[in-house]
Amino acid sequence: MTINSWESMTVDLGTPVHYADFGGSGPVMVLVHGIASSHLNWMGIGPELAGTHRVFAVDLPGYGLSPLGSDPATVQNSQKHLDRFIDHVARGAKVILFAHSMGGLVSLLEVAAHPQKVSQLVLLAPAAPFPRQVVARLAAFPLLFALLAPTRSAAVLRRGGARLDSDRVVRQALKRISAPTSSIPEDIVQAHIDLVNLQREKYDWVELALVESATSLVRTTARRRQYRRMLQGIPVPTLLMQGTRDRLVPYQAGLWLHKQRPDWAWRPLRGLGHMAQMENPELVLATVREWQLGQKYMTRLD
Repeated sequence: MTINSWESMTVDLGTPVHYADFGGSGPVMVLVHGIASSHLNWMGIGPELAGTHRVFAVDLPGYGLSPLGSDPATVQNSQKHLDRFIDHVARGAKVILFAHSMGGLVSLLEVAAHPQKVSQLVLLAPAAPFPRQVVARLAAFPLLFALLAPTRSAAVLRRGGARLDSDRVVRQALKRISAPTSSIPEDIVQAHIDLVNLQREKYDWVELALVESATSLVRTTARRRQYRRMLQGIPVPTLLMQGTRDRLVPYQAGLWLHKQRPDWAWRPLRGLGHMAQMENPELVLATVREWQLGQKYMTRLD
């Protein structure tokens, strides 16, 4: 079926994987969402990207309209499904990965494992090791509970969420992770509310996927040496963007990434929060286009 400006599709990759096909022509671009997110995160920029690319937005297993399947929703398992999805949509061609938050970590794992499949990497507020003082503030009981008892903590989340109005939940969540002065278009907000209502009615795996992903993400980014080695092994041209008012992935984490890979293009997004592609899609699109034009020009010079 067609929804707004994309076609909703599902493919069997060992488990059903849903994706939004934004159409377009040109190099294949795969959009990879973050934690507690979905293909809807890209509805503000997907159609514009399709003006110059063949664009797909995947729902990783356990997110959006993709069921969890038999494997836990770790970032490592998400990378394996992303790899299969790339094979499905690219048919042997190299792809551009445009990834946000947790999807940034999943995409880094993919490039580290299969660099021959990726031509460019665009990272928006990717999950990275937090500054140590931030880690100390986050080391609270709920995180420990989730690490030790993911199934029980998922059940607690589900019972608590069922008592809350989905409209309020979505609006408050987006407000918390966006910059204080940002506003997200109402059609995007409503699409997220509709998805939450659908998930509550039909799916029982949403909370477990969230807990499994969160614990996996924390464990993976906590291994700083391994994370740093992975970064140093990324061979493809990369653009790194970070909102200066990001309250979920701290701006300092983006600065740390920039320090590790000063050869990557680095673009602070002034005044934006964690959902920059929804807060100011024009700026994000302009930043990507400017960088890609520079990459094309440098390639021609070479």
